[in-house]
Amino acid sequence: LTNNMNWCSNNYLVLSPLKTKYMVFKSAQRRLTSPPELKLGTYSVPACDDVTFLGMHFDLNLTFRYHFQHLKHKTSFGIRALMKARLFLSREALLALYFAFNHSRINYSIDSWGNTYACHLSSIKHIQNRSIRIITSSSIQSNVIVFLQSYNTLPVTYLFQFNVVVLFYKLLHNNLTLPFMSHDL
Repeated sequence: LTNNMNWCSNNYLVLSPLKTKYMVFKSAQRRLTSPPELKLGTYSVPACDDVTFLGMHFDLNLTFRYHFQHLKHKTSFGIRALMKARLFLSREALLALYFAFNHSRINYSIDSWGNTYACHLSSIKHIQNRSIRIITSSSIQSNVIVFLQSYNTLPVTYLFQFNVVVLFYKLLHNNLTLPFMSHDL
């Protein structure tokens, strides 16, 4: 941490000890006997169980449970907006609302969390399906796959796979570089 503080100082940045926390990622089956003690100058840096970074909510077991709770809360606004607007707007306008409020949130960093437990993904699938059913004014028993195809969008699991394929395509064709990559693939 001293190197980080020195780097920040040399680059005219401030590392606030009061806002700094750390987290040790681990498997849910492994117990962490005692977290390491980190010091930033004279300040002892506390460990935390969850953290928000660039809109992603991480927990120490990487289950993304907090992220899904946050995602469900945020997309509930989009569902309410669709329900209120469906009496006044066309399907195209409702679809634009869906892409603005729900799809963009579901798609954000899906390549990080999209391969998680099926129970977490099912709640996100439910949000996507409910949104599409509101747009199409269809019943709860109707199959949304047909509607998703007609609107040129993908179900959550395929959306994850698509984003991972695009990421690897960019990596292989040198359209994307990562800071830790110093060799060609």
